[in-house]
Amino acid sequence: MLSTLLLLLASTTFASHILPSLPLSALSTEAVTHRRSLIHDDDVYGASFTPIRIQTIHTFPSTLSNDILSDVVIPAATFAFESALKVPALSTLSIGANVCDVFWPNITSTPAVTLTDVDLAIYVFLLDDCGGGTLAFAGARLLENAYYRPIVGCLFLCSGTFSTDDVEYAIGTVTHEIGHIAGFASDLFWLWPDQEGGFQSGVPGSKVLTDCVNGGSSMEYPISPDVLKNTTNVYGELEYFLVSPKIKQTQQNHYGCYDDAVLPGAALENDPTGSSCYGSHWEELYSKGDLMSAYYDVHGLNGLSA
Repeated sequence: MLSTLLLLLASTTFASHILPSLPLSALSTEAVTHRRSLIHDDDVYGASFTPIRIQTIHTFPSTLSNDILSDVVIPAATFAFESALKVPALSTLSIGANVCDVFWPNITSTPAVTLTDVDLAIYVFLLDDCGGGTLAFAGARLLENAYYRPIVGCLFLCSGTFSTDDVEYAIGTVTHEIGHIAGFASDLFWLWPDQEGGFQSGVPGSKVLTDCVNGGSSMEYPISPDVLKNTTNVYGELEYFLVSPKIKQTQQNHYGCYDDAVLPGAALENDPTGSSCYGSHWEELYSKGDLMSAYYDVHGLNGLSA
């Protein structure tokens, strides 16, 4: 279903994906034992998988633009994920007050709440100016206690640059940001399943000093080579590839190149937006036009994120 959104936007820079370091202490207090499925077998983890139920939480002043955002843009973006992802259902989801303040201090206060029949809650905020020409940014805030699937996210739209004048453009931007919340983020790759569909060895483990694509280094959770590999490209630059089986197969099929030494998987953007170490978008050079690339182009044909 996500592939239907790949032709929505004119060429534009997507906003920074800003995700603060997410320690294990920042988990839901509810003891749950479920995780998001990245494979199709309904009983792999001994639980029945059902379409993910997403609830957005926001209070926008009533204007024509905001009404379009609330009634059209956000529902269309969440529907794309509800149509594409399955998870073991949660019965209740408890969220503390002001859960999104870590992203943007002194944001409008949000009360503690307990939701029922919701698998992912997303708070949506409008900011006057995010700086640097940013359209939007988002990230996961709370994870499940046992399996660390994102269950609460925060999405910020920058009203100085983001607009609903072009509804399709707006839908694509919000969908892209929900993709970061759902798990496509440098800070969450350590939680992706290994080639057997289970946890990477040693998760959660301890952070280690890691070389980053910006030329620096940072303390990151170790990631299995079944999920992430790095190489030096022809320009002498560090580049990371996501190499899980379906990603590799999709990318190799797209290019008709089945040599792992040449194309081990899908490259991540090595000129990242935000503070990500590995990159939180597909490499624009290879995946132009994809939903999760840093730029969007209506003529892009790469359906990698589908």
